[in-house]
Amino acid sequence: MGSGCRVIIKRVVKTVRHFCINRSMRRDWVKGSRALGEGERQTALRAHRAMLALPRDSVLLKVRGALGEATLPESTYCPVLDAPASHHPASLTDIEKSVHGRGITLPLIVKAVTLLAGAGVVLNVRDGGK
Repeated sequence: MGSGCRVIIKRVVKTVRHFCINRSMRRDWVKGSRALGEGERQTALRAHRAMLALPRDSVLLKVRGALGEATLPESTYCPVLDAPASHHPASLTDIEKSVHGRGITLPLIVKAVTLLAGAGVVLNVRDGGK
């Protein structure tokens, strides 16, 4: 077997392994990445936009996972769901302002929006100008 054939076989084996373990991108492709500082991270999170994918009254506060079904706490998730209920994109800043005074902080909003997006209830919205 020639060296060219060995290289191709190694690449195929690596691709199949990545496929089997559900790795969509090789880690060594990102070189020289820069971690965001806490201030930049907060700014980027607050600028993130999301919107409801379903009518607000049809959203159930239950999620199903590998370990079974869980009920989400109404005190946290209802205010977060009520903010973008107009079916227009809302930034996390808008959501944060609408839940102000209820003890719901930005990290909790991020966690809620992430979980709701994974459940298909909330959609992430890309800025139109970018």
